[in-house]
Amino acid sequence: AFLSLPSLRNHDGLRTICKRRPFFAGRRDRQQRGRTCRDEIATALKAAAVEPPLKIVSRDGKDLLGCEVVCFADGPAQYLGVLQGREYIRSAGESRDPVPVRIVLPRKAYVYSVRDGKDLGWTDTIETGIEPAVAKLYALLPCRVESLALTGIKDAYDQGAAVDYAVESKTLPQAEIPHVFRVEVTKPDGEMDPLYGRNLHAAKGKAQAAFTLALNDVVGNWKIAVADVASGKTTERSFSVKKRTDAGEGR
Repeated sequence: AFLSLPSLRNHDGLRTICKRRPFFAGRRDRQQRGRTCRDEIATALKAAAVEPPLKIVSRDGKDLLGCEVVCFADGPAQYLGVLQGREYIRSAGESRDPVPVRIVLPRKAYVYSVRDGKDLGWTDTIETGIEPAVAKLYALLPCRVESLALTGIKDAYDQGAAVDYAVESKTLPQAEIPHVFRVEVTKPDGEMDPLYGRNLHAAKGKAQAAFTLALNDVVGNWKIAVADVASGKTTERSFSVKKRTDAGEGR
């Protein structure tokens, strides 16, 4: 995800390393020869002016092996994923505690841990623990997400009526950055209705959507809840569904 292919194709040193180094070896073989191979590749990449976008530093100074790092940008919003391969799951006799690491970012951002919804603040370092087969996903945003605004929901709807709504992220400072909102609609018995839930891509932090209630949807108090996937911020509104009483009922 981070390599400049034209630069690498023209770098003889890296091409030589790739030809003579078997990368797909067993775990023991990788541990024995991995440091030399990584050092040679790092030297070749540096000579080709290819720098890693971040650093993962283990607190004990040891190499953290087998970590895949992926970055994705959606306009000014950036996302960082870190995953150590399953082959590094420790045996029964080894400690299975996550390895404490510091992820050093190239610049400060408002950092959110997406999988557990934690706000890590304005920072350029992430203190965390890495364990095999457990993915870490972070959102790096240029502004703090303060709240979500859910508008357009009425107090009550008849069966078969359309439910229109709008969602907007409130940031500080206010900025138009892309978001993804997760929408879930819950019936009176607490069961989520999969037909009315969806993901909304909000290119500038705002999105509009709608769903149409079924003619036989259960009468009672319903709920619509929205979560910002990146920051974990949520909001919700309740509404009631009433029995349809028009002339077409029962036909």
